[in-house]
Amino acid sequence: MFFRLAIPRLGVALLVTFLYLPALASAQQEVQGRFRVMIPDLFPGEDTGRGFGEDVAEELRDLINQLPTHEPVERNDIRDAMRQFDIDRDDLNCIRSRQLATQINAELVMCANYTEGQDDWTLTNISFVSVASGETFTVDDFTVPDDDGDELAAEHIFDVFDEYVEQLRFAAICQEYFGSQQWANALENCNRAIEGNPGSEGSRYARARSVMELGDRQEGLDEMLRVLDLNPFNENALQFAGMLSAEFGMKEESLRHYTAYLELNPGSAAVRMRVAYDLATAGNAEGAMILIEEGVAMDDTNDDLWEQLGGFAFTAAGQAMEGQSEPTPEVERLYRRAIEAYTRVLDTRGAETTPAQLINVIRAYMQLGDPTAIDFAQRAVEVHPEEAALWSQLADALQRNDRLEEAIAAIESAKRVDPDYANLSARQGSWLLEADEVDAAIGFLKEAVERGEQPADIMAGLVFGKAYNDGVQNTNWTYAISLLERTKNEFEVSETMSSQLNFWHGWSLYNHGLALQAPSTIDSARQSLPIFQQALQLFELGRAYAATVESIDLAEILGAAQTYVEIQDAIIRRGGGE
Repeated sequence: MFFRLAIPRLGVALLVTFLYLPALASAQQEVQGRFRVMIPDLFPGEDTGRGFGEDVAEELRDLINQLPTHEPVERNDIRDAMRQFDIDRDDLNCIRSRQLATQINAELVMCANYTEGQDDWTLTNISFVSVASGETFTVDDFTVPDDDGDELAAEHIFDVFDEYVEQLRFAAICQEYFGSQQWANALENCNRAIEGNPGSEGSRYARARSVMELGDRQEGLDEMLRVLDLNPFNENALQFAGMLSAEFGMKEESLRHYTAYLELNPGSAAVRMRVAYDLATAGNAEGAMILIEEGVAMDDTNDDLWEQLGGFAFTAAGQAMEGQSEPTPEVERLYRRAIEAYTRVLDTRGAETTPAQLINVIRAYMQLGDPTAIDFAQRAVEVHPEEAALWSQLADALQRNDRLEEAIAAIESAKRVDPDYANLSARQGSWLLEADEVDAAIGFLKEAVERGEQPADIMAGLVFGKAYNDGVQNTNWTYAISLLERTKNEFEVSETMSSQLNFWHGWSLYNHGLALQAPSTIDSARQSLPIFQQALQLFELGRAYAATVESIDLAEILGAAQTYVEIQDAIIRRGGGE
């Protein structure tokens, strides 16, 4: 055979409907009807007689009539229709043939041109066209000798058509299994369909989805790209290519596919938001934001688009902030966009704006260190006064801007609205502790334990941290001793925490004793001796903790403390003499 089948941008899913419909019901089902194929006489070239074209068409009709699935429209029926619609045979071409086919209920039209050589015939522009969809498969140009040329030409065209009908059988089964989500069976039959027709858009798309569903996402993406090579306007392939590209971190490619998809549906906000959601879900929130911004540019009165814009911009800012200690200009741009969008939603929707959206705005302001967070949070609690989360955010904004008293009051409002809201008293206590208001802080930290917000060890640990940082590390031993004693008295802690507190309490007493004993007088000895003795007791109580810290040599510490006890005792016994 000296020609091949070429099928550009062919949608098998549609052609199957017209060419091999029974296979959709069952690959084994007996054909119940035959599809009508209109084969007008081939169109002669300039200075070429009509006889060859008439003969080839008639031969081809006879051959197709042998198929159980298809039947030709009789030549007389074609001519009757031409007379009815006043079409002269000199004016008949492929376009008019398609128009005529709709009037005589033909599903397919075959068209071809030919010219006469010295001793041969050349056939060109050979195609079978689906009347309903306009989809076409073509036969490459070829030449036959003059002798028996009409029969040879008809046989060649028929052979290609017959092969293609057989491939449609596999394509039909491929589509059947694809439609019922039997992915493995679909893949097997789609592969067979593609072997015979690599340009089958429908079979390739079904194969792409099948390999995706079977877990090979990379091959799914590769196959979707092959579908787009066949038809850059395949909406499903564009959408899946966008999603899969995003999954593999190919953000530019993903956005390009989704943008192309939306160019086919530019005015549909619902489609735009769905596509943007898919893009964000796959990890490209900024790409989703860009798509929604395009929608806002077309319709800035659509509150749903503004809502989506705020959410995607906020998420994109969070992603851009990862690994950054301070907001970059890009992060700030994204947060400002989120603030703008959500503020627009609040302006138009008022109380219909969700607390979560308002919280996002407050957090965006706080990430930027913008005190406007307070004003917005106050507006938010006016809109939703019974939302504890908003009072909590207002408290955070106030505290970060050194308005502690108001922050404490905002937390109290959150408690009133929702007594079970997490960590309210603990935050009050930690803020007051940070502000050196220790008495009030301990009261709230104890309340946090009573409310079940945090275990006693955690709250006691905050006070210990204050004692260690401001007392032990600053060698302010009396401050450390006072705060450690209070921690031990105010909180019922675990044995582990108690051991840690006792060790550092002992360490603080020991160092305080060192300072007191320095004059080596009887008075200094009497002052420091009980301190060293208490330190020894506390070191013993802190033994378990000391054993967990490699840098602590408890035996050496105990020996030194015992030595100082003996020295002070000797000074006292000598009556304070040199």
